Amino acid sequence: DRETLTCAGRTEPSAEVTINGIKVATESGRFSGEVPLPNVGENTVEIVVVSPGKASRRLEIKVRRAESLEPLVRAFAATVDTSLTYEVVNRDPEAQRGKAVRFHGRIVAREAQVGTTLLQVLLDHGCPTASGCSIHVTHRGAVVAELYSFVTVYGLVSGRWEGRSQGGQTLVMPSIEARFIVPDHRGGQK
Repeated sequence: DRETLTCAGRTEPSAEVTINGIKVATESGRFSGEVPLPNVGENTVEIVVVSPGKASRRLEIKVRRAESLEPLVRAFAATVDTSLTYEVVNRDPEAQRGKAVRFHGRIVAREAQVGTTLLQVLLDHGCPTASGCSIHVTHRGAVVAELYSFVTVYGLVSGRWEGRSQGGQTLVMPSIEARFIVPDHRGGQK
């Protein structure tokens, strides 16, 4: 629902990259550039990569700009199976793979990678244990919500995620591929 899009990726360190005909800077093979989305509806982003001694590569991406995300979020929310509580999903995330869910909580870890944002969201309700329940969220693109802010995550169950905390503790939690991450400026339970 924005007038610009951040387009980022990786290529060879010596490559030259243009996005919609405009050269963008590369650093160690990573590139990023702001792309205007002038029209509500479908917009085309063209990325061309030229590496010395190799054929150029052209990638065309279609991006749909909405006037407002609210109707799209409402339409996705209508597909959510409300019986898929954290307890049900956590019991066997593989069995729930691909099913639409909604969870609300606070972002307690955030990592931006090229074109993707990873979050750990500590749920604020629906947790069967006193120690708290978290989900691992993958979102293709930037997330406007900040660390420690409350969000509602709408997405599809993508299995189980395993990793380590900063203290070296093993973490295991359901993984959600987000379709929408809606900041909750009011905070608290939802």
